[in-house]
Amino acid sequence: MKTYKADLAKDFGEDPRNANKGTKRGRKMLNRSASDLGAGRSIVVDKNGLVIAGNKTRQAMVETGISDALVVESDGTELVVVKRIDLDLTDVKGRARA
Repeated sequence: MKTYKADLAKDFGEDPRNANKGTKRGRKMLNRSASDLGAGRSIVVDKNGLVIAGNKTRQAMVETGISDALVVESDGTELVVVKRIDLDLTDVKGRARA
């Protein structure tokens, strides 16, 4: 498995045939989550950098100023896990439940 850094805005493109057109409410929720909590999930891109899953998430990250990406190359035989070291579900007053 290979990992490297990339730029969300420059290195990845939207799926021009994405079925999810996005609603105003959905975009607002994604932007608020990205702004308040940062990145907390992954997106899936093809070998050319076109987004297969997470087009709207990518947009929200870029719109809220998060453009750094850590790319994990995979052939689909392993699950990629995002571990947020700043969040703790056992902290009842923490941000993890947000």
